[in-house]
Amino acid sequence: MMNGKEYMESLRDNRVVYLNGEKIDDVTEHPAYQNSARSFARMYDALHDEKQQPILTTVTEEGIRTHKFFKEPKDADDLIGARDAIAEWSKLIMDLWAEHRTIKPLLLPIYERLPTTMKDLKIAPATGTKKP
Repeated sequence: MMNGKEYMESLRDNRVVYLNGEKIDDVTEHPAYQNSARSFARMYDALHDEKQQPILTTVTEEGIRTHKFFKEPKDADDLIGARDAIAEWSKLIMDLWAEHRTIKPLLLPIYERLPTTMKDLKIAPATGTKKP
């Protein structure tokens, strides 16, 4: 997993970005993009924070540490862990989530699958706990 510094460096890859006809040389420094880039960098740094790591991350079957949301859920506990990880991440960057217009379309396909998955795992939607 990248940390915040590595994420910021990954954005400095000579990508071609235009805003209103203006070529943006460095999205990490341009006023229109720098706050979003820094917010995402904080998210990456949180993945490495000793206090946040147990809430945000898990180790896959392949032995790779990743955000809980990106691990395929096997049971209700995995779904609840992913939910809690997203909630914790969003607390860190509420300003970004509130204003970022592209995040909802990215999450919708995942949310569309959740009711079926929750039904199959017998999770009570109101509480997020397992049904007897």
